[in-house]
Amino acid sequence: MYKPYPISSCSDERLTLPTIGMSRWSQIKHFVPFSKEKFRQLSLVGKAPKPIRLGIRCTFYQNKELHRFLENPLEYRINLEEAAHD
Repeated sequence: MYKPYPISSCSDERLTLPTIGMSRWSQIKHFVPFSKEKFRQLSLVGKAPKPIRLGIRCTFYQNKELHRFLENPLEYRINLEEAAHD
């Protein structure tokens, strides 16, 4: 069973995104400077990490790719070699 890692709303705790694993939109929206729809559009053209669909209503993103994207959102492009293997 999927158990999301806790994200606290307390102001004295810092939000962090794990470097390994996968996260859902609700867990990454605090780090991404776009709306969910804009992030989806960027994903479609390869300018943001592509989602991994585990079902009709279950979408995850690889944390490794999210960190790569957040380092430089304007220059991010999907790695075509890795995308070809998926």
